[in-house]
Amino acid sequence: MKHGDTGTRQGAGSVRCAGAPRAQRGFSLAEVLIALAITSFALLALIGVLPEGLKSLRTAQRNEAEARIVQQLAAAWQMKTWSELDSLVGRREESTYDGNGAWVDAASTDVVYRTRAELLAGLPLPNETGASPYLRRLRIRISNQPRNGASLDAQGSYRERYVTLVDYDKSPPQEQAAAPAPSSGGSSANP
Repeated sequence: MKHGDTGTRQGAGSVRCAGAPRAQRGFSLAEVLIALAITSFALLALIGVLPEGLKSLRTAQRNEAEARIVQQLAAAWQMKTWSELDSLVGRREESTYDGNGAWVDAASTDVVYRTRAELLAGLPLPNETGASPYLRRLRIRISNQPRNGASLDAQGSYRERYVTLVDYDKSPPQEQAAAPAPSSGGSSANP
């Protein structure tokens, strides 16, 4: 032992300092077990929340892809002229999309969504009884079961979205206001 060393020898190669503070000596077995128990409870709580978080993530991804699909279909139908739309009332167009909502060929292995867009006749405006000739409704059915034969007609096998198309180029007929009679250019006095 060197001069000034306060430790005592306890076996081969280990030195224990009698006057050392407790923090320098390490943790007891009980302290380590309590720390492990607390950590395991925290990890179990996190693992318990994980499935719900993944479910929410899948739902959010599906909603995002479907919104992208609806935007693409609505944009394609809005690019048609009103006379083209008039000729397409009642017609159905089917298409397929991948998991991100991008169009893919129906024969592709990337197909995740099948859609059917159908143009419906005019809608009534508020406080009107008949259908407006300036409005059309686009019904979009989206199914994320492309391969199992689920029909886009079977209730529960699809989600349905609606888009209203408006003809801004036409305006309703305006009634002509009674125009004042043209004057002869002079003032006339009553006799």
